[in-house]
Amino acid sequence: MFDFTPTEEQEALKTMVREFVDREVKPKAPAYDAEPDPIKGIPWDIIKSANELGLKDIAVRKELGGGGADSQTLGMLVEELAVGDLGTSVIYAQNWKVIQILQHAGTEEQMKNYLVPLLEDPVGCCAVALKEPESGSDHFIPIKDPKAGPKMSCVKDGDHVILNGTKEFISNGYIAHLYIIFARSDPKASLTEGMSAFIVPRDLPGVDNFEGFRVGRVYDKIGERLAGNAELIFEDCRVPVANMVAGWNTALRDWVQISPQSNAYAGASTLGVGWAAFDRALEYSQMRIQGVKPIIKHANISIKLADMYASLVSAQMMVRRGCWQADHPEYFDLRLARSIKPFCSKVVIKVALEAMQMFGGNGAMRDVGMEKLVRDATIFLHSDGTNDALDRGTGELLAGSPIIR
Repeated sequence: MFDFTPTEEQEALKTMVREFVDREVKPKAPAYDAEPDPIKGIPWDIIKSANELGLKDIAVRKELGGGGADSQTLGMLVEELAVGDLGTSVIYAQNWKVIQILQHAGTEEQMKNYLVPLLEDPVGCCAVALKEPESGSDHFIPIKDPKAGPKMSCVKDGDHVILNGTKEFISNGYIAHLYIIFARSDPKASLTEGMSAFIVPRDLPGVDNFEGFRVGRVYDKIGERLAGNAELIFEDCRVPVANMVAGWNTALRDWVQISPQSNAYAGASTLGVGWAAFDRALEYSQMRIQGVKPIIKHANISIKLADMYASLVSAQMMVRRGCWQADHPEYFDLRLARSIKPFCSKVVIKVALEAMQMFGGNGAMRDVGMEKLVRDATIFLHSDGTNDALDRGTGELLAGSPIIR
């Protein structure tokens, strides 16, 4: 039932992406990462090349003109992209996640109006916006007090809603041409009973923009620098009620059903960074001579490498199971879904630090590239929900539940 061995088709796609990463991503990512201006660090040429390869639209249903890939396949590709660069991986993890949300919870009219034009867009991707300056991971717990959580207002005005507020740290925020925006449609209700979500386009081919929506600052981050996290500002932005995704006031309550693969993709992204660090350390350990022999011949190094490998394989199996269960709701376990990203991020930060240490003083040199992997490894300690909030949420789900093995 749970055979996660890649199929021939999945192996072919992995090989295609791995070759793309070797050809397009690895040679270019370091320069984009080193760019002081985060806007100039957006890898437009990589995005265009990925579109030519069919990666941008691989999650879109075949009947709509896309690749029709399932969550397990997409998780594998997210991991492969992250071996080349975390920011590049996040661009597509976010894009594919939003496409899947629209295909799961959107209407046929919404897909016709927004997903089909997206296929004609050579660079535009998707983004989902929940995080705000005064609210973050509290929706993972969730806090039931109506005062907690996002404050972006959503007021009905006939057949439109009016959005006011600011989102921050949004992955793909700068490059996206199609957004799903969460807003507080009932400020007197709790998070899970008072939020709605809406499709908002920006510069999508053949689609009118909505006045009152603009992109603010683009964040200068420690890692994952190519993903273009940005601030989104809404000032009396009128959005048709017909653009609502899921139900009125229930968008956050329905989040698990409409995006069950979210944390698994986050785990896959950070996992790719771990594999990159491990691969570099393994190669270096076989070349670096200390004590008249390669350092891999020293017991302390070989033991560390073995532990790093076992940890990464364990995390990979967790990601694969999480992606698989996203497409098999009869087997879906929210406890597992919530655990994937925190577990993977903890594994990867340890692996990256151990790998950098194996390089000795060279590991701290920017031109060697290990310090980039360490910086990238820190990102998912908080991205897609802080580990503390996710672990607390999982703990509350476990309280009183039967043991399942």
